[in-house]
Amino acid sequence: MKWCLLSCQALYGGIVQMQAGCTAAIKNGKLDGASSSFEMSASAAKECENGFSKSSVASLLTEEDDNVFKLAKLGATLLNFLH
Repeated sequence: MKWCLLSCQALYGGIVQMQAGCTAAIKNGKLDGASSSFEMSASAAKECENGFSKSSVASLLTEEDDNVFKLAKLGATLLNFLH
């Protein structure tokens, strides 16, 4: 369990760091780069959840992972719509 939580902490840290670059990309009209950042964030949320499954332990972050995944996918979809 502890390993899963530490892994998710690192994954979510990466998501937070990516979003500053995503914001800058949107402001600079680089929608492909921003969309890619959202897709990587969605992937990181899924990876966090999958870590619990692989370790055969119940996830403490299912709701959070699902919310991050959905929001990131929504962001990517909206940017693709604008592009």
